[in-house]
Amino acid sequence: MSEEKEVLLRVEHLKEYFDISTGFFSTKPLKAVDDVSFEINKGETLGLVGESGCGKTTVGRTILHLYQPTGGKVFFEGKEIKTKDDLMNLRKKATMVFQDPYSSLNPRMTVSDIIGAHHRSGSVLRNLLHDDEQLLPEQRWLLFKRRVGDRRHERGHQVQRFRVGKQC
Repeated sequence: MSEEKEVLLRVEHLKEYFDISTGFFSTKPLKAVDDVSFEINKGETLGLVGESGCGKTTVGRTILHLYQPTGGKVFFEGKEIKTKDDLMNLRKKATMVFQDPYSSLNPRMTVSDIIGAHHRSGSVLRNLLHDDEQLLPEQRWLLFKRRVGDRRHERGHQVQRFRVGKQC
């Protein structure tokens, strides 16, 4: 008996070409990403790996429309990304985590600053703390800071976890 999986993100024939100058008035395309297709089902995680310079970052940036795709389609939650609202919905729920997350974190910030400042109010801290609805947002923040403390991020895998926690 096979379960029908819900496709969260579908990328079809994604292309990203950059024009490279070859002379005074001439250019030729550099095919940074050429015909990439994949699906990510709900509950899955995709790790894109490859040699340096093979287009991993370009794929991510093109999916998030940080680069305008040369070709192909991106679907999120069954809907093609066409409008600004579609794109904002995707960007709220999707993120890229780089192998070297130090480049996206301020080394002067503590763990609680990195994760907590982004979520000082709302359900994320409530879920992290497993607290009841009686706490005010500022009380949640103080409890979170007490539990996490003023530790600094040191190891690469810790930094990646903090980066992911910041995006949740």
